[in-house]
Amino acid sequence: TLLPHATLYRALRIRREEELPVYERLGDVRELLVGRTNLAILLMQRGTKRDRTEVAHLLSQAYQAARDMQLPEADQIAALHQARFGRPIARTDDAAG
Repeated sequence: TLLPHATLYRALRIRREEELPVYERLGDVRELLVGRTNLAILLMQRGTKRDRTEVAHLLSQAYQAARDMQLPEADQIAALHQARFGRPIARTDDAAG
């Protein structure tokens, strides 16, 4: 379901400025990967070209964390990336930056 414009921007701000920093401080890798994936999905909903790099980076980070923890969500994140970009996801150790 697409969010109304103001709600989408509010959700993006909350995820970026409040949610992800907390998970980073706590060292909660699982919630961080979920938060990054959710942020990427919100950015995809916004649909601007300038978000492409951030979406790719967030999905790559989340994918690598899921692989490292051997979570089945890694396949879902890879499929999401494939659907959005039309190519397989690059592992963070393979990606530039």
